[in-house]
Amino acid sequence: ARLDGGLMRVVADGQAMVCRKAVSCLLEPGPGDRVALHVADAGIVYVVAVLERPSSEPACMRFDRPLQLEVRGNLELQVQGETSLQCGQAFAVQAGKALLSIESLELAVTSLQGLIGELGLRTGTMRLVSRAIDTVAERLVQVLGNSYRSVDGTDQVRAERIDYAALEQLRMHARNALYTADQLAKIDAGQIHLG
Repeated sequence: ARLDGGLMRVVADGQAMVCRKAVSCLLEPGPGDRVALHVADAGIVYVVAVLERPSSEPACMRFDRPLQLEVRGNLELQVQGETSLQCGQAFAVQAGKALLSIESLELAVTSLQGLIGELGLRTGTMRLVSRAIDTVAERLVQVLGNSYRSVDGTDQVRAERIDYAALEQLRMHARNALYTADQLAKIDAGQIHLG
């Protein structure tokens, strides 16, 4: 049985004794477990290992102090079922290179900030739904096969110079169209049809 203060009551040879969990005991002892005991100086009894667990209670590793795992070689972790990671405060990962292969990813982020030197993204289909998007870039280059854009409200462009070049046909249509220039307005073509 578990007691307050991290202590536990263990029955050995019909005698109940209060024990402490040894630091080297990785598995958290539970009621019904068969454990190995060690009597230290001053009669303090430690649970040093869990030998057998007849119940179906999940195995638990609990540490009451900071834990540091140092591996000199490679570390490989294989999990047959689901994996859940819960972190109460900050979660930090440092690596020279990270490889992530996921069949399906669902991500919920309240706030995301990133500093990326170079980003390369290849995707078959990409769909972005957002309430507001602000983009600030020194240079923007897009190479598209076909581009379709639908704007319900106002589409406004402010630029020092605008250059549109169409190889075959340019069509602009509006219920009302207004073209103004402060100095020069020029139309140059082999044929001009008005009306």
